Parts: sequence; C-alpha cells; structure tokens
Amino acid sequence: MKSAIRLLAVMISVSTASAIVIGAPASAAGDKTSTKAWFGDHWIDMAKGWESATACAVNDSVAVCFATEGEMDSYLASTGAAVTSGAATAGVCSTSMRLYDGASYTGNVLWLSTQWTYLNLSNFGFDNRTTSYKVGACVSYFYSGASGGGSLYPTGFTGAFDQYPTMLVGWNNVVSCVYMN
Repeated sequence: MKSAIRLLAVMISVSTASAIVIGAPASAAGDKTSTKAWFGDHWIDMAKGWESATACAVNDSVAVCFATEGEMDSYLASTGAAVTSGAATAGVCSTSMRLYDGASYTGNVLWLSTQWTYLNLSNFGFDNRTTSYKVGACVSYFYSGASGGGSLYPTGFTGAFDQYPTMLVGWNNVVSCVYMN
C-alpha cells in the first residue's frame, strides 16, 4: 500500500513539475541541449548522466527515469503511455521506440515517442550508445550526426515494428539522432 501511495505521489509530482520544467513543444525537443528527467525523488540532467537509472521514458512533455526497465513499463502502463496499438495523437507515436545500449535488448534503455522532430540523443545522454532497438508503430530514421546530419541508417531496417538485437556492421554505437514519422 505504501508503494502504491508513493508511486501516486511521484506521478502527481512528475506531472506537475514536468509541465513547468520540461514542457517544451515537440518542435523544440530536438533543439534542447539537455533534458531534465525525474528520477526517484529528484531531477537529473540526462545529458550529464543517468545516475543509477537504467531506463528513461521521454515524450514531448515529460521525461522520467527508473532503476529498471520493469519499473518504467509499470509506470508507462499506469499512465496509459504504453499503448500497443491505435492511432497516434498529434506529435506522439501510438507506440514508442526503444533504444538499448546492449545487444539483444539489454543494458540501459531509452523510450521515445515524439514524432516529426529530430531528437538529438546527446540531449538524453544516449549519443553513440545504441546497440539494439525496437521500433514502434512509426517509421523511424537513425542518423550518425545531430539534427538529421551525417549518414542515414538503412531505412529497410527501421520500418514500423522492426526490431534488431544488433546494429548493422559499422553502426554499433554510432546513432546520434532519431526521427519518427
């Protein structure tokens, strides 16, 4: 019971604080130089490090980090963010993308759902760290440079619901920017 009350208090705190601190419109999300995220009982700057967090969920209005991917999944399910199908709302893909820094969907995970914006992974402390991934309902593009610059990862591997336990040769820990369409 205590943990349920604590989770509710955190969700209310995150919702209130994120509207004030993180509430950048989706069009500006890729232009930020860092992202503040709620972790446990305090804010962290994801660009500077995740502390002991291993899973972070970021959309166009909030960023929240957790000690485990399971905790993140529980939070996403409780907030309705872990949608597995359905139409996308404006600026948010109906299902998210997950980037992992380990092979076979292991290690730290970054959950993203913001559409139509170049998301520079350095803002989230995830630049040049992607080793495996799961694309959601939105076709995605991976770039080696910031803001859609550099080389483009072969798009035949980043369609809706594509997932690969390893990156193609030469692309491990190279992705700097993603775009969901």
